[in-house]
Amino acid sequence: MIKLNVMGRMKWMSQMIQDGSFDDEFMPAYKEAVDNDKPIFTYGGTKYSTGYAKAIVAFADGFRDNIEELKKIER
Repeated sequence: MIKLNVMGRMKWMSQMIQDGSFDDEFMPAYKEAVDNDKPIFTYGGTKYSTGYAKAIVAFADGFRDNIEELKKIER
């Protein structure tokens, strides 16, 4: 069960990076929360803690220039 959730998250991140919503929507929502010292923000109808989002950002940044590697993992 955990594997499915992780794999789903990787596919979700891959899609966000590819379609531009990571930079255009997720990052501004995350940055606004951080700038305003909010511990939680909402993106796409889901609430995220800024700590969890920080991990998403770090992970996604590592694959931004090599999306094919992330696609290998998500399979």
